[in-house]
Amino acid sequence: MIMGEDYYSSMDRGYDSQPEPGEKPDIEKPLVAISELGQSITEGRAGGGTLRDTFQAAIFRGAGKVELALQQEGAEPYVGAEAYGKEMRQDIRDLSRINEVKITSIHSPTWVGNLSGYAGKQQGFSDEYRAMQLEEVKKAVDFSADTTGGSAIVVHTGEYERPMAGESWNKANEFKQYEEEPEKAMYPLVDKRSGHVISVIRKDTPIAVPKWKTNGKGEYVDYEGNVVSFRDRVPEFDPNNPEKINMEQKDWSYFIKEAEMRNRDLEKQRGRAISPEERITPEEAFYISMLDGQERSAKGWALYYSQGMEEELKEFEKLKKLRVHYAELEKNTPEKDMWKLKMPLGSGDNIIPPEYKKPTEYIDTRLKMLRERINSSTETMTGQLQNAKEAELAKENVVSSWKFAKNKSMHSYAELGIYAMDRTKKGMETGKVKEDIFIAPENLFPEMGYGSHPEELIELVQGARERMVEYLTKAQIPDPAGAVDPKTGKPKLINNPYYRSMSRQEADEEAKRHIKATLDTQHLGMWFRYFTPKEGETEEERFKRFETWYLDEVKKLQEKEIIGHMHIVDGFGRGHTHLPAGEGIMPIRSAVEYLKKKGYTGSMVSEGYGEPGRQLTQTWAYFGSPLYHIGAVEPSAARSWTEVEHSYFSRMQSPYFVFGAYAPSNDWTLWSGVPLE
Repeated sequence: MIMGEDYYSSMDRGYDSQPEPGEKPDIEKPLVAISELGQSITEGRAGGGTLRDTFQAAIFRGAGKVELALQQEGAEPYVGAEAYGKEMRQDIRDLSRINEVKITSIHSPTWVGNLSGYAGKQQGFSDEYRAMQLEEVKKAVDFSADTTGGSAIVVHTGEYERPMAGESWNKANEFKQYEEEPEKAMYPLVDKRSGHVISVIRKDTPIAVPKWKTNGKGEYVDYEGNVVSFRDRVPEFDPNNPEKINMEQKDWSYFIKEAEMRNRDLEKQRGRAISPEERITPEEAFYISMLDGQERSAKGWALYYSQGMEEELKEFEKLKKLRVHYAELEKNTPEKDMWKLKMPLGSGDNIIPPEYKKPTEYIDTRLKMLRERINSSTETMTGQLQNAKEAELAKENVVSSWKFAKNKSMHSYAELGIYAMDRTKKGMETGKVKEDIFIAPENLFPEMGYGSHPEELIELVQGARERMVEYLTKAQIPDPAGAVDPKTGKPKLINNPYYRSMSRQEADEEAKRHIKATLDTQHLGMWFRYFTPKEGETEEERFKRFETWYLDEVKKLQEKEIIGHMHIVDGFGRGHTHLPAGEGIMPIRSAVEYLKKKGYTGSMVSEGYGEPGRQLTQTWAYFGSPLYHIGAVEPSAARSWTEVEHSYFSRMQSPYFVFGAYAPSNDWTLWSGVPLE
């Protein structure tokens, strides 16, 4: 540490009134001061003890701010927020107060990978799983209220899987997860009744659909030539084969147009413009077309069996009346003349002679056969009608995963924002909390799904804030479970459990204070892996172009005023790393410099686990903090501690100087003769 303006320290080998050029940073002008930059620490075997132990170790290493990363309860003994009782929480609070070290953030366990309830392709979306995640984040909020005096609560995003191709932020195809993605992108569809992923639609999969009868003007017509809506359109028959319907193979472009047509019809029905969540997407139109075929087939078979059954019921009633007549006739016929009434019953085969039965016996046999056929037809018809109804309901309830997930995520973040607001107010009343506790979703790896792209993060935070405002200001809200009013077809309204009777302005301020974003600089850099190279472009040119994109996205995040916390981490852009800033190639300095110029005052922590010995010191040096080394090898060696690798932090060898009781003798002094006390 530079101790003064005109000399280095009493340990140096000489005095200089001015440092050599580029050697000694100006103590007044580091981009990020030592006091501003924190360190992320964890617990358990990976961290080296409890959070109290690792927190104390971080203090010894010189950390002025710290992020405490919680592990999953049950993963190993004595980890997780609720593994710390009142006494341990008081110890952590006392360590922070006595050493004047600020706990800036609590990182919720990394298994909390979204707040939509998405549990994977097999399980789909589960409200039970979502509730478990919410509880885990609430534990972190409670832990923050008891130990930090107010902090960010970091939560990983990854709300649902989505392709990069075709996303609103990727219209120019700047990013591709794999080379064929624009043609082979896959879109999951969810049954909103259960949350299960019912199908995954792939763009390059064609589907056979009927060739619809038109009048040559692009209008659908029925078999009499009357213009009808697309809902009443009829298939075109092959003129050479009236029993054969013409079928066509349709690709993705067909379903883009099909979705547009369905949306126009929907707006006409409702008499208003429809929201993005109401609009039919191409993947939904694709699946609905398949269900249309199933529904038509089921209804056709049901109609076929109903017509046959109608004739059988008529015959059944006639036979019942006939039986009454023949029963009376048989009763009045002498036994010796009974043979005159008997009828042949059998196959009528020339080899096997028919069996002759009384009329009532003949009718009873026919009635039995008819009952069985009627029952069979009834069961078949009922089953086909059930299939048709199920296809109809499936069409009404199938949604793209993004619609389902966003609704769940916004609800979850709004609920947590309100919980953080309540804990903040309660803590401030008791004096335990001094600053806001806020929920801080973090941009995760690009391939993890929604929330990882900066524009998705903006949408997530702004959407959650808007939902929180709605909950704080409205006495009734749409049922978060997605229930629909059967009379109106609109979302069912329920009494709002979060209602606080706030004005919109007051609620908006609370939402902005308690829902912000965590920007991870390394996760943002991982987008380089998927950054599409241009023809003839070198790797260096590609990265230069990526740097421009990187900084533009940081500017967007800043302009939307959503960043409340930062993970300062470096990497090389192709994988997930935890290098200290300056050890990779990302333009972190430029990003931080821009944010600070624009007034960013949120917290920053180094997550440089990749080189734990230099997690703090390398990052301090990278931002120009006043560190220098003292020439451990040669007196002539450079004296700037920006070359922190020459320092003694986390080194095993002894320094070249000794003092105090460790000196060789009481006569030992510095070369300058200045006593060292």
